[in-house]
Amino acid sequence: MDEVVLERLERPPIGEQRVEIVERKGLGHPDSICDAVMEEISKAINGEYHRRFGRILHNNIDKGLLVAGRVRRRFGGGRVLRPMELIVGDRASFRVGKIRIPIREIAAETAREWLRKHLRHMDAERTFVTGSSSRRDPRSSRPSSSGGLRSMRPMIRRRRSATPP
Repeated sequence: MDEVVLERLERPPIGEQRVEIVERKGLGHPDSICDAVMEEISKAINGEYHRRFGRILHNNIDKGLLVAGRVRRRFGGGRVLRPMELIVGDRASFRVGKIRIPIREIAAETAREWLRKHLRHMDAERTFVTGSSSRRDPRSSRPSSSGGLRSMRPMIRRRRSATPP
């Protein structure tokens, strides 16, 4: 076992120093948005598992990536050329025996709800939500479905007829 080393702090504790340098990520920071959306998706999926089966099935819904969109700016307005893309990663149990669990639908609607509630100037219906998987069958280019786990594929598709805000 490694030796535990203790050292005496030769300066005042952080709380007593005049200056503290920190990184703070506000509520609108992409990392904060992803963390909050993934938390809500995880709770919604776990709630569905518990409602249907009386227990929480295996899942890892905690990774998200917010990809910047593209806009044409102008004074007093602008136009969305390509909306943001929210990528929902990780894994979930999509099926128990012959019972299908609507993971994509739950994740998509939960993400939309969060976006509508917290990003009031953004059109949640025009945001992408997609998925990815790090679990791949080495003999195939397709995601693995072993153990009832598979990747989340596109869950919300861009409405082409939607008018940009």
